[in-house]
Amino acid sequence: MDLFTSLVWISWILVVCGWCVNLWISRQSARRGEINKTIDQLKSEIVEFEKDALDFWLNSESKIIEFQLVRSHSRIVSTIRNLNNRPELSEKYPSEHIAALRKAATLYENLSDRPESQYSLRIQKLVSSSEKLQNYYAKLE
Repeated sequence: MDLFTSLVWISWILVVCGWCVNLWISRQSARRGEINKTIDQLKSEIVEFEKDALDFWLNSESKIIEFQLVRSHSRIVSTIRNLNNRPELSEKYPSEHIAALRKAATLYENLSDRPESQYSLRIQKLVSSSEKLQNYYAKLE
């Protein structure tokens, strides 16, 4: 085997290795993009939930009904479960934040208390738990 033939074989081996590395990098990038898209979706669901819950509790003539809040919350939980099923993420299931958000928005002790003051404990808990849940997941670089 002469030098030229050896160099041809080495170049082909390097090309095939390069293809494999490129394929691996593109798959990793696609996974990160998918996770980041799901995180964006989660954050927008939380913002929408918070907006609806604040409208429900601060406005006695709100068109939001209790079932809509429960349904929005279950969509958030479903999205979080989808995120936590990803092996790339190391975060634990944020059950404390989810429970606090649900209690603040959907614990109907007395609906006649509506509208609540914007400084009430319920509103403060709703806003803080929403913020904590939004900041729980960070996008992947």
